[in-house]
This record gives sequence, structure tokens and C-alpha cells, in this order.
Amino acid sequence: MKRQRFHLLIIAIIALIVSSNRVTAQAVQPATDAPTTAPAALSEGENQPDPSAEPLIDIEAARAAVKPILRPTKPVPAEPSSAEERKVHVKPMPGETLELGIKELGNFEYDPEKGGLPADVQALDGVTFRTSGFMIPMNQADDITEFSMVVDLFSCCFGQPPGLQHSIHVRTPPGKAVSYYNDMLVVEGVLHVREQKEEGYVIGIFDLDATSVRPAPK
Repeated sequence: MKRQRFHLLIIAIIALIVSSNRVTAQAVQPATDAPTTAPAALSEGENQPDPSAEPLIDIEAARAAVKPILRPTKPVPAEPSSAEERKVHVKPMPGETLELGIKELGNFEYDPEKGGLPADVQALDGVTFRTSGFMIPMNQADDITEFSMVVDLFSCCFGQPPGLQHSIHVRTPPGKAVSYYNDMLVVEGVLHVREQKEEGYVIGIFDLDATSVRPAPK
């Protein structure tokens, strides 16, 4: 009789352990096994969160920890303007030729309404100058005696027109003319620097009395 009671007690303990394991297994099932339907709304007073309970994450502490990362302690220096970083032109010695690109020559900001040229640019008036660029005829198709020299044709025809400081008005020697050339040219001559006005408006800065107009080497 005692042995039978002992066996019944052992069976009861085993059944209790198995039942406990099943409950634990159901509690740790992955989220993918959960029903896809939205949970029903909680009724009043049923499992409502306690407003006095401590939050799981301290929001203010987290923001304070992020601030040093998002806000640099040292101010970022502003980028220098083109006026601050421009290279000052040096006038060549007599007999020397100054060779610059068109944008290198006009490496300054220019406002036609305010006017005014840097002193080092004005000092280049009368020097022998050589540059390269593309031809835009003024009003002639053949036997061209005057044309504008620009950095590239694409920006003039399809983009923003170049500033007055980024174009040169070229004149051929008296009695001589050139044919239109749609590739890069090399032009050499005497450079004139002055604000040329027409009806009160500035229409140009650089003139070149050309002594040589030839195709640029390939």
C-alpha cells in the first residue's frame, strides 16, 4: 500500500514537471508563430500600463549622449571666396610674352553695374599676350576681322554666357582676315585692358590686337 502511494506520488511529480515545461515552451515560441491579426483593444482596467512605472529608455539621457556626435565642438571655417584665393597677375618684363588661359586672365569677380578692375589686371594693359580658346564671329561669316575669344563654345551656345572678364575681343591686323575655325585657336598680340562702354553699359574689358591667329596644336 505504501509502495503504491509512493508510485502515485512519483507519477504526479512527473506530470507536474511535464506540464510546467509545456507552459515554458509556449512562452518562448518565436514571434513568427504569433497570430497575424491585430490584438484586441484592452478593456478599461485590464492590463493597462502603469503611468508611474520607470520607462525602459531614458530619452533625455540618450539625447545628451548623441549631442556631442551631431554638434561639432569647433566651428567649421567658411570656404574662401574667389576674391580671396585669386592669384595676383605679375606684369611681364619688356620683350616677354604673358601666356594665360582666358579664365586665368579674368580670375576676378566683376559686376558690370558697379564696375572697377583690380589694379594688377589694369597693369597688364599693353603687354604682349598669348592665349587659347574658341572663335565666335561678331558679324562676319567669311574674311573675319573681329571675333570674340571664349573658353568653350558649349557654355556660350547651350549654357550660361561667359562673364565679360571671361571673353576677349580680338582684332586682326589691318588688311588681313581669317576664316572661321570651329576648333581651338592660339592667338597672340597686344592686350588692352579697359572698361569699354556703349550707351552707358559696359560691353567688354579685354581687347587684343592680334599679330598671330593659328590652330592650336593637337
